[in-house]
Amino acid sequence: MILQADDRFWLGFCFAILANVLLAITYTVKKRALTPRHYVSLDEEGEKHIHYKDGVFWAYLILLLISGVVNFVAYSMAPAFLVAATGIVGMFLTSVSFKLYFDEKYNHVSGLGVCFAILGLAIMVLNYPRGEVSMNILDLASLMYTSGFVYYVLVVILLWLITAGFIVPSCQTKNVSVYIIFTLLAYSFIGSATIIACKCAGYSIKYLIIYDEADQTNVLYMLLFLVTMLVGLWIQEYYMGKFSESFSSPGALQAIFFILRTALVAVFSEFLFNEWSHVHGLKIAGASLGFVLICVSALMHPLFSDLSFDDTIIADKFRPK
Repeated sequence: MILQADDRFWLGFCFAILANVLLAITYTVKKRALTPRHYVSLDEEGEKHIHYKDGVFWAYLILLLISGVVNFVAYSMAPAFLVAATGIVGMFLTSVSFKLYFDEKYNHVSGLGVCFAILGLAIMVLNYPRGEVSMNILDLASLMYTSGFVYYVLVVILLWLITAGFIVPSCQTKNVSVYIIFTLLAYSFIGSATIIACKCAGYSIKYLIIYDEADQTNVLYMLLFLVTMLVGLWIQEYYMGKFSESFSSPGALQAIFFILRTALVAVFSEFLFNEWSHVHGLKIAGASLGFVLICVSALMHPLFSDLSFDDTIIADKFRPK
């Protein structure tokens, strides 16, 4: 049975939420493995690693693979911008989990950020158009050229090479501002291109299954989308991980990365798939407001987590004379 567009939209959204729940559990398992055990460094840079003989390593790896597959299915069903925005769920669930298991800072402002995130996602979902991509794989591949997305990917590769080969070695300690700006831009562009490739790969696989047109050209384009996605994921996870580890409190930088990446996904989703072409202005304004609330919520926890809020002090401020 082929699901209707509205059913696929809601199913994809539910898969996206599930993927972020699994990601939060994955990061908690990883931190649980590394924090108390103090593994001996396995490389010259002094980084800790989970040993492959440890059962926790395999639990972490399996959870990571499952969450990745679930997220891939979500992108094949729901709009890329909406699925990318649900990443806020994983961010807050990870923060709550770290508070419960590792007693990390989590205050009233962070709780307010959760409310903003829920409200923003609800507004986005209610206003987001239910249409989806309706073309064959050859047309989708042709669209990559006519829309300029191929040139965008080339620019992203060039920016990454400049950042990794020149900016990071020369500016990491001497000019931190340049290092942060270039690195965030490079990996935000890489992240957005990876998500678009993931959307195209998921759609291609779905098209091959539904219409049974597995000729050589269609399969080759599907594999090209898939390889582009996997390479982008590897670059993003490996180098963004090293970038985050170079700061004592990387939460704000990760939030900015999430915002930039999601905004770029919104722009290129419209260029490629014209998701908003038949939607009136009020719906666009509603979805934009939802995204703004999500952006604000993403910044609230990392920027204000160090502030100390005592319930008794707050109660005293509102106690009558």
